[in-house]
Amino acid sequence: MKQDMENGKCLALVEKLLDRIAAQILEELKEGDGRTNLESIAGIVSRFLSEHGGCIDSGVLPDSLYLRLLVGELEKLVPMLLDKAMEALSTHMDAIDVNLHNMLSATLTSYALHEIRIASTYAELVKKYGKLAVDGDPLASSVLGALEEAVFSAILRFLALVRLVSKMPHRLVEQLTQKITSLVERYVSEESSKILIASYQIESILGEPGG
Repeated sequence: MKQDMENGKCLALVEKLLDRIAAQILEELKEGDGRTNLESIAGIVSRFLSEHGGCIDSGVLPDSLYLRLLVGELEKLVPMLLDKAMEALSTHMDAIDVNLHNMLSATLTSYALHEIRIASTYAELVKKYGKLAVDGDPLASSVLGALEEAVFSAILRFLALVRLVSKMPHRLVEQLTQKITSLVERYVSEESSKILIASYQIESILGEPGG
């Protein structure tokens, strides 16, 4: 019973956080002002945790997508990202113009695969160099910590967008599909330049463990 209460509390917190990010994304879709870059997402998360706290210390690892994100279980989270995109798409299947649905499907599917790629890249770096950080190497701790923030900001942004799409009225989805596609293209470009390039740089900075 206690664990169920903890799970429910954590899930409610993370859904509230995703809704806060989703509200910013919706404003950006309307205004096109670039307000949901990775730095702004990290800022939203920081302010949210200051207000509400988190669930990291709860000691529970329930079978929930959002809680896996919260506790940092990347390997278990990654396979679920594509499912979230499919859930958002199924909400509007046969309810919006077929060409727009096809466009949205291509956009969200490629976006999910991109998030899987960056999360998997980060997970591999942690496998290779995480022990250095645990053992107190300041450089490893610094560079992996900075990359972790960017990766989780990116995944939160993805989850917030697909959650937003799932909850949108069909008519609004039709109106915004092209803008969603353009926005996702910008997100992917930002993440590729900041996260994937940083990952390659970390390889060159840290080198092979013991090397």
